[in-house]
Amino acid sequence: MKYITFIFTISFGLCLSTVESQDKSDYTWLFSGDVDSSTPEVEGSIIDFTNGVRDTTAFYAAIELGPTNASICDRETGRLLFYFNGCTIVDSTHQVMLNGDGINPGPLHDSWCGEGYDYPLFNSSIILNDPSTDLGYYVIHTIRDPDHGDEYGVFYSYVDMNGNNGLGEVTEKNKPLMVDKLFLGSYLTACRRENGEDWWFMLLEKETNRYLFFLIDDNGVSFHHDQFIGPQFNINTSSSGQTRFSPDGSIYAWYNPNDGLHVFDFDRESGMISNHRSISAPESETMEFTGDVCISPNNRYAYITSDRRMHQVDLWASDLEESLVKIADWDGFGDPLPVGFNSLLLGPDCKMYVASGAGVKHLGIIHYPDNPGLDCDFRQHDMELPWHKNVGRVPNYPHFRIDEDQPCDDSISSTSAISTVEKSTIQVYPNPVRDELYFSFGQALRSKGELRIYDAMGRLQQVEYVDRLMISKHMDVSVLSEGIYYYQLVVRGELYGGGSFMKI
Repeated sequence: MKYITFIFTISFGLCLSTVESQDKSDYTWLFSGDVDSSTPEVEGSIIDFTNGVRDTTAFYAAIELGPTNASICDRETGRLLFYFNGCTIVDSTHQVMLNGDGINPGPLHDSWCGEGYDYPLFNSSIILNDPSTDLGYYVIHTIRDPDHGDEYGVFYSYVDMNGNNGLGEVTEKNKPLMVDKLFLGSYLTACRRENGEDWWFMLLEKETNRYLFFLIDDNGVSFHHDQFIGPQFNINTSSSGQTRFSPDGSIYAWYNPNDGLHVFDFDRESGMISNHRSISAPESETMEFTGDVCISPNNRYAYITSDRRMHQVDLWASDLEESLVKIADWDGFGDPLPVGFNSLLLGPDCKMYVASGAGVKHLGIIHYPDNPGLDCDFRQHDMELPWHKNVGRVPNYPHFRIDEDQPCDDSISSTSAISTVEKSTIQVYPNPVRDELYFSFGQALRSKGELRIYDAMGRLQQVEYVDRLMISKHMDVSVLSEGIYYYQLVVRGELYGGGSFMKI
């Protein structure tokens, strides 16, 4: 009996050691957007996987995180170190990092960052640790100069976490790697080299079939090689799609609703791609603008999205086209804008998270992405964050656990959202409605507020003011055209509730 106990103790200890040693550089996700522009703070939501559970909390951020959303966490603990929106690098106390302003200087920075917004390029940055030191990080970022059309350059800035009493300091800023090149926006991704320490990161040159590979190693960061392979990229692809590596790094894929899905084998040692195969975008998606691709933990299934649809592709199938399966059509839910499918990210908990765009606070979840077809259990708007206008894009993380036994930890459990924003349940009827809509707030309002009606494109159509202590409100909607509409109840800049209704 003692022998059995001894073996169990060793085995259990090894299991714990394996879990604890997992790379947690992506264990804290941030989303933020300025819900109430009358206050200096930016409202934010955090998804935190660090304590064996998935928690959601509200916080006040220093910057908006929208099209560009990059962050990095401590490798051992998952504690947030800093984040970046293409304009400004912010430390873990949500203050601008020492020397962290003025990233990506130029006309776009002046017109967007100067107004307190984020840089208007999708997935235009990624943060990768320096292989030569545990406390150094490269912030890779692309820039656009509107005076020269779609001209992009790729740059890096460097963060030393030894600086400023452990809060970090930007010691190098806006260092050019390659300029005067037409890069495709949003197609920046990275993968660890075979040695488990160095990094490859990749960009696509516009209007060609050129793939550019950069290397981060003990000698720093530099351009390494390029490849011309596969078809020429469609001119419409800039900022409309995404590119990913599989969790084990053996597959490289990119997708958008115009060019379809393109898949390659990837050699992590040489950084070369090969064995190109592709499928066209599903016919229903060719009129969509944005899309994404993400690959399941078992490296078998690719999920591709458009604004309103999601499909699954079996990467192990001999015919990718025949393996295409529709997973979902948007179900019409809005909060108040449509909660569709825009960007994807595999979480540390082995679930895949689906963001729809700015102006909403719900995420969809693929609960079992390793399962084929509908058995993947995709649930739309399955997770609610504390603040609206948060979910622009999921963070642009690489797969940090590429050489570990498991790319994720399915023992991480979920908790309900913990929000600092008081919520109310709003009932609306009749639904569908012809002329007059009745709103019941469920409780008396503490302050004056507004009922806002938006159309399916997110355009404000009607506003009705509500007084303090009111518990219900009638609204004449007879002037609205037929279709789906979304409503918000906003009180003192805080969003108390929302939903949708059908006008007939």
